[in-house]
Amino acid sequence: MQDYLIFIDVSSDFDYEIYQKNDVRLVPMEFNLNEKIIKYEKDSSFSYKEFYDSLKNGSMAKTSQITPFNYEEIFEPTLKEGKDILYISLSSGLSKTYESASLAKNNLKEKYQNNDIYVLDSLTGSGGMGILLEKAIENKLNGFSILENFNDLNELKKHQFGCAFVDDLMHLKRGGRVGSASAFIGSLLNVKPFVEVTEKGGLNLFTKVIGNKKAALKLAELYKEHALFSTSLPVFINHADNLLFANLAKQEILKINSKANVKITVLSPIIGTHLGPKSIAMFFIKK
Repeated sequence: MQDYLIFIDVSSDFDYEIYQKNDVRLVPMEFNLNEKIIKYEKDSSFSYKEFYDSLKNGSMAKTSQITPFNYEEIFEPTLKEGKDILYISLSSGLSKTYESASLAKNNLKEKYQNNDIYVLDSLTGSGGMGILLEKAIENKLNGFSILENFNDLNELKKHQFGCAFVDDLMHLKRGGRVGSASAFIGSLLNVKPFVEVTEKGGLNLFTKVIGNKKAALKLAELYKEHALFSTSLPVFINHADNLLFANLAKQEILKINSKANVKITVLSPIIGTHLGPKSIAMFFIKK
Protein backbone atom coordinates (compact mmCIF):
# COMPACT_ATOMS: atom_id res chain seq x y z
CA MET A 1 0.00 0.00 0.00
CA GLN A 2 1.45 3.33 -1.10
CA ASP A 3 1.94 5.98 1.57
CA TYR A 4 -0.30 9.04 1.48
CA LEU A 5 -0.53 12.44 3.12
CA ILE A 6 -3.62 14.23 4.37
CA PHE A 7 -4.18 17.79 3.16
CA ILE A 8 -6.79 20.25 4.44
CA ASP A 9 -7.34 23.93 3.77
CA VAL A 10 -7.02 26.63 6.40
CA SER A 11 -10.75 27.41 6.48
CA SER A 12 -10.93 24.42 8.83
CA ASP A 13 -10.71 24.87 12.60
CA PHE A 14 -9.23 22.05 14.66
CA ASP A 15 -6.96 21.09 17.52
CA TYR A 16 -3.63 22.48 16.27
CA GLU A 17 -1.53 19.92 18.15
CA ILE A 18 -3.17 17.10 16.21
CA TYR A 19 -2.19 18.75 12.95
CA GLN A 20 1.41 19.20 14.09
CA LYS A 21 1.84 15.63 15.36
CA ASN A 22 0.47 13.91 12.28
CA ASP A 23 2.21 15.57 9.34
CA VAL A 24 -1.00 17.10 8.00
CA ARG A 25 -0.39 19.54 5.15
CA LEU A 26 -2.27 22.87 5.14
CA VAL A 27 -3.48 24.61 2.00
CA PRO A 28 -3.14 28.40 2.46
CA MET A 29 -5.98 30.74 1.47
CA GLU A 30 -6.11 34.48 0.82
CA PHE A 31 -8.53 37.19 1.85
CA ASN A 32 -8.79 40.88 1.17
CA LEU A 33 -8.96 43.28 4.12
CA ASN A 34 -9.35 46.96 3.28
CA GLU A 35 -8.00 46.29 -0.23
CA LYS A 36 -4.93 44.51 1.13
CA ILE A 37 -4.38 40.86 0.16
CA ILE A 38 -3.45 38.71 3.16
CA LYS A 39 -2.22 35.14 2.82
CA TYR A 40 -3.59 33.12 5.72
CA GLU A 41 -1.47 30.12 6.66
CA LYS A 42 -2.80 29.36 10.15
CA ASP A 43 0.36 30.19 12.05
CA SER A 44 1.29 32.14 15.15
CA SER A 45 2.03 35.33 13.20
CA PHE A 46 -1.67 35.97 12.56
CA SER A 47 -3.57 38.05 15.13
CA TYR A 48 -7.19 36.93 15.26
CA LYS A 49 -8.05 39.70 17.71
CA GLU A 50 -6.70 42.40 15.39
CA PHE A 51 -8.64 40.89 12.49
CA TYR A 52 -11.96 40.75 14.33
CA ASP A 53 -11.41 44.16 15.95
CA SER A 54 -10.90 45.52 12.44
CA LEU A 55 -14.24 44.06 11.29
CA LYS A 56 -15.99 45.46 14.37
CA ASN A 57 -14.63 48.89 13.49
CA GLY A 58 -16.14 48.75 10.01
CA SER A 59 -13.38 47.27 7.87
CA MET A 60 -14.51 45.29 4.83
CA ALA A 61 -13.15 41.83 4.15
CA LYS A 62 -13.76 39.31 1.39
CA THR A 63 -12.26 35.95 0.55
CA SER A 64 -10.34 34.99 -2.58
CA GLN A 65 -10.58 31.84 -4.68
CA ILE A 66 -7.77 29.26 -4.80
CA THR A 67 -7.04 28.52 -8.46
CA PRO A 68 -6.40 25.05 -9.93
CA PHE A 69 -2.84 26.18 -10.62
CA ASN A 70 -2.38 27.02 -6.90
CA TYR A 71 -3.45 23.50 -6.02
CA GLU A 72 -1.09 21.98 -8.57
CA GLU A 73 1.81 23.89 -7.01
CA ILE A 74 0.81 22.70 -3.52
CA PHE A 75 0.17 19.05 -4.42
CA GLU A 76 2.98 18.33 -6.88
CA PRO A 77 5.95 18.13 -4.43
CA THR A 78 4.16 15.32 -2.55
CA LEU A 79 3.42 13.46 -5.78
CA LYS A 80 7.08 13.79 -6.80
CA GLU A 81 7.98 12.03 -3.55
CA GLY A 82 5.85 9.09 -4.71
CA LYS A 83 3.12 9.67 -2.13
CA ASP A 84 -0.63 9.86 -2.67
CA ILE A 85 -2.90 12.70 -1.50
CA LEU A 86 -6.15 12.79 0.45
CA TYR A 87 -7.47 16.35 0.47
CA ILE A 88 -10.36 17.58 2.63
CA SER A 89 -11.94 20.61 0.96
CA LEU A 90 -14.23 23.35 2.21
CA SER A 91 -17.86 22.68 1.21
CA SER A 92 -18.74 23.10 -2.45
CA GLY A 93 -21.87 24.83 -1.17
CA LEU A 94 -19.77 27.63 0.32
CA SER A 95 -16.82 27.94 -2.05
CA LYS A 96 -15.37 26.79 -5.36
CA THR A 97 -12.29 25.30 -3.70
CA TYR A 98 -13.56 21.76 -4.30
CA GLU A 99 -14.04 22.51 -7.99
CA SER A 100 -10.55 24.02 -8.28
CA ALA A 101 -8.92 21.12 -6.44
CA SER A 102 -10.75 18.61 -8.66
CA LEU A 103 -9.51 20.37 -11.81
CA ALA A 104 -5.97 20.34 -10.41
CA LYS A 105 -6.32 16.63 -9.66
CA ASN A 106 -7.32 15.89 -13.26
CA ASN A 107 -4.38 17.89 -14.61
CA LEU A 108 -1.87 16.24 -12.27
CA LYS A 109 -3.16 12.72 -12.97
CA GLU A 110 -2.02 13.08 -16.59
CA LYS A 111 1.55 13.49 -15.33
CA TYR A 112 1.45 11.27 -12.22
CA GLN A 113 -0.56 8.30 -13.45
CA ASN A 114 0.72 6.00 -10.71
CA ASN A 115 -0.39 8.31 -7.92
CA ASP A 116 -3.82 8.57 -6.33
CA ILE A 117 -5.38 11.94 -5.50
CA TYR A 118 -8.68 11.92 -3.61
CA VAL A 119 -10.51 15.22 -3.17
CA LEU A 120 -13.23 15.09 -0.51
CA ASP A 121 -16.03 17.63 -0.63
CA SER A 122 -16.57 18.04 3.12
CA LEU A 123 -20.02 19.67 2.68
CA THR A 124 -19.10 21.65 5.80
CA GLY A 125 -16.50 24.08 7.10
CA SER A 126 -14.64 25.20 10.21
CA GLY A 127 -14.97 22.66 13.05
CA GLY A 128 -16.91 20.31 10.80
CA MET A 129 -13.75 19.90 8.75
CA GLY A 130 -11.88 19.47 12.05
CA ILE A 131 -14.05 16.45 12.86
CA LEU A 132 -13.31 14.93 9.45
CA LEU A 133 -9.61 15.62 9.88
CA GLU A 134 -9.44 13.88 13.25
CA LYS A 135 -11.25 10.87 11.79
CA ALA A 136 -8.94 10.83 8.75
CA ILE A 137 -5.88 10.78 11.01
CA GLU A 138 -7.38 8.05 13.19
CA ASN A 139 -8.19 5.95 10.13
CA LYS A 140 -4.68 6.34 8.73
CA LEU A 141 -3.10 5.34 12.04
CA ASN A 142 -5.37 2.28 12.06
CA GLY A 143 -4.03 1.17 8.69
CA PHE A 144 -6.80 2.36 6.37
CA SER A 145 -5.77 2.63 2.73
CA ILE A 146 -6.35 6.00 1.09
CA LEU A 147 -9.49 4.68 -0.65
CA GLU A 148 -10.84 3.14 2.57
CA ASN A 149 -10.21 6.42 4.37
CA PHE A 150 -11.86 8.48 1.64
CA ASN A 151 -14.94 6.24 1.61
CA ASP A 152 -15.26 6.34 5.40
CA LEU A 153 -15.06 10.15 5.46
CA ASN A 154 -17.60 10.37 2.66
CA GLU A 155 -20.02 8.44 4.84
CA LEU A 156 -19.20 10.31 8.06
CA LYS A 157 -19.82 13.73 6.50
CA LYS A 158 -23.48 12.77 5.99
CA HIS A 159 -23.91 12.54 9.78
CA GLN A 160 -22.59 15.94 10.77
CA PHE A 161 -24.59 18.77 12.30
CA GLY A 162 -23.29 22.29 11.88
CA CYS A 163 -24.74 25.65 12.86
CA ALA A 164 -23.70 29.16 13.86
CA PHE A 165 -25.18 32.26 15.37
CA VAL A 166 -24.32 35.64 13.92
CA ASP A 167 -23.73 38.39 16.46
CA ASP A 168 -24.28 41.46 14.30
CA LEU A 169 -26.95 41.63 11.59
CA MET A 170 -25.31 44.81 10.29
CA HIS A 171 -22.36 42.68 9.26
CA LEU A 172 -24.66 40.47 7.20
CA LYS A 173 -26.17 43.63 5.73
CA ARG A 174 -22.71 44.83 4.61
CA GLY A 175 -22.18 41.47 2.97
CA GLY A 176 -25.48 41.77 1.15
CA ARG A 177 -27.16 38.90 3.02
CA VAL A 178 -30.00 40.87 4.67
CA GLY A 179 -31.71 44.15 3.91
CA SER A 180 -30.87 47.44 5.63
CA ALA A 181 -34.19 47.69 7.48
CA SER A 182 -34.03 44.12 8.82
CA ALA A 183 -30.43 44.59 9.91
CA PHE A 184 -31.15 47.89 11.66
CA ILE A 185 -34.21 46.63 13.54
CA GLY A 186 -32.50 43.33 14.39
CA SER A 187 -29.46 45.11 15.77
CA LEU A 188 -31.62 47.37 17.94
CA LEU A 189 -33.38 44.31 19.38
CA ASN A 190 -30.09 42.39 19.80
CA VAL A 191 -31.39 39.59 17.55
CA LYS A 192 -28.99 36.68 16.99
CA PRO A 193 -29.94 34.74 13.84
CA PHE A 194 -28.90 31.10 13.55
CA VAL A 195 -27.77 29.49 10.30
CA GLU A 196 -27.43 25.75 9.76
CA VAL A 197 -25.30 23.79 7.31
CA THR A 198 -27.61 22.08 4.82
CA GLU A 199 -27.27 18.60 3.32
CA LYS A 200 -25.77 20.21 0.22
CA GLY A 201 -23.22 22.12 2.28
CA GLY A 202 -24.78 25.55 2.03
CA LEU A 203 -26.20 27.78 4.76
CA ASN A 204 -29.84 28.25 5.72
CA LEU A 205 -31.34 30.67 8.25
CA PHE A 206 -33.46 28.55 10.60
CA THR A 207 -34.11 30.37 13.89
CA LYS A 208 -33.16 33.38 16.01
CA VAL A 209 -32.93 34.39 19.66
CA ILE A 210 -32.45 37.62 21.60
CA GLY A 211 -29.04 38.21 23.20
CA ASN A 212 -25.66 36.49 23.42
CA LYS A 213 -26.45 34.42 26.51
CA LYS A 214 -29.61 32.95 25.00
CA ALA A 215 -27.69 32.26 21.80
CA ALA A 216 -25.05 30.29 23.71
CA LEU A 217 -27.77 28.36 25.56
CA LYS A 218 -29.46 27.65 22.22
CA LEU A 219 -26.29 25.93 21.03
CA ALA A 220 -26.51 23.57 24.01
CA GLU A 221 -30.20 22.98 23.31
CA LEU A 222 -29.40 22.04 19.70
CA TYR A 223 -26.66 19.71 20.91
CA LYS A 224 -29.09 17.97 23.28
CA GLU A 225 -31.66 17.59 20.51
CA HIS A 226 -29.42 16.34 17.71
CA ALA A 227 -26.10 14.96 19.02
CA LEU A 228 -25.00 11.34 19.08
CA PHE A 229 -23.60 11.09 22.62
CA SER A 230 -21.80 7.77 22.12
CA THR A 231 -19.30 9.03 19.54
CA SER A 232 -15.68 9.62 20.55
CA LEU A 233 -15.33 12.35 17.95
CA PRO A 234 -15.20 15.92 19.27
CA VAL A 235 -17.76 18.67 19.50
CA PHE A 236 -16.17 21.78 18.02
CA ILE A 237 -17.13 25.27 19.16
CA ASN A 238 -15.47 27.90 16.98
CA HIS A 239 -15.70 31.56 17.94
CA ALA A 240 -14.92 34.87 16.27
CA ASP A 241 -13.30 36.54 19.30
CA ASN A 242 -16.14 35.52 21.63
CA LEU A 243 -14.44 33.17 24.08
CA LEU A 244 -16.72 34.10 27.00
CA PHE A 245 -19.86 32.78 25.33
CA ALA A 246 -18.03 29.88 23.66
CA ASN A 247 -17.08 28.74 27.17
CA LEU A 248 -20.67 29.23 28.35
CA ALA A 249 -21.91 26.98 25.53
CA LYS A 250 -19.26 24.39 26.43
CA GLN A 251 -20.30 24.39 30.10
CA GLU A 252 -23.95 23.90 29.14
CA ILE A 253 -23.07 21.03 26.80
CA LEU A 254 -21.06 19.31 29.54
CA LYS A 255 -24.10 19.57 31.83
CA ILE A 256 -26.00 17.59 29.20
CA ASN A 257 -23.22 15.10 28.50
CA SER A 258 -20.31 15.15 30.94
CA LYS A 259 -18.26 12.88 28.63
CA ALA A 260 -18.54 15.17 25.61
CA ASN A 261 -15.15 15.99 24.06
CA VAL A 262 -15.72 19.71 23.56
CA LYS A 263 -12.96 21.66 21.83
CA ILE A 264 -12.94 25.44 21.52
CA THR A 265 -10.96 27.07 18.71
CA VAL A 266 -10.92 30.48 17.04
CA LEU A 267 -12.93 30.79 13.85
CA SER A 268 -10.63 31.21 10.84
CA PRO A 269 -10.79 34.56 9.01
CA ILE A 270 -11.92 32.68 5.90
CA ILE A 271 -15.20 31.76 7.60
CA GLY A 272 -15.19 34.69 10.03
CA THR A 273 -15.21 37.12 7.11
CA HIS A 274 -18.71 35.91 6.25
CA LEU A 275 -20.16 35.35 9.74
CA GLY A 276 -18.63 38.43 11.34
CA PRO A 277 -17.03 39.15 14.74
CA LYS A 278 -18.46 37.58 17.92
CA SER A 279 -20.17 34.82 15.94
CA ILE A 280 -19.99 31.25 17.25
CA ALA A 281 -20.21 28.03 15.22
CA MET A 282 -20.75 24.48 16.51
CA PHE A 283 -20.22 21.09 14.87
CA PHE A 284 -20.80 17.51 16.03
CA ILE A 285 -21.93 14.07 14.88
CA LYS A 286 -25.71 13.80 14.95
CA LYS A 287 -28.01 10.91 15.84
